[in-house]
Amino acid sequence: MRPTLSRLIAIVPRSAVPKHLQYRVIPPPLRPSEKPAEPTLVDLLIARKEARDRVYADAQQRLQETGALEVDASIQPWPTNLRVEPIVKREAFAKITKKARMALKEALKER
Repeated sequence: MRPTLSRLIAIVPRSAVPKHLQYRVIPPPLRPSEKPAEPTLVDLLIARKEARDRVYADAQQRLQETGALEVDASIQPWPTNLRVEPIVKREAFAKITKKARMALKEALKER
């Protein structure tokens, strides 16, 4: 005997389902266009760099105001060897002439 759909489906009485599961509504899955935009790694690193620069600038300002000689060792500027360059889309360079495009790309790179 071949399994058919009617043989595979078993109707479960409502009393067999636990009360806390009877009224739970599962939301439909989100479409890719509806999903909230997650920050990229570059965005997270830029935010971390800006936050660290703000803390360091505040510490330097407090140091000048108080006249202290030493800075807290835990407060340091962003390391110079860690450069974070923002991603520039190709469409941003679409209306620029070829001669100027390379010079502009070089100017955008952080050194």
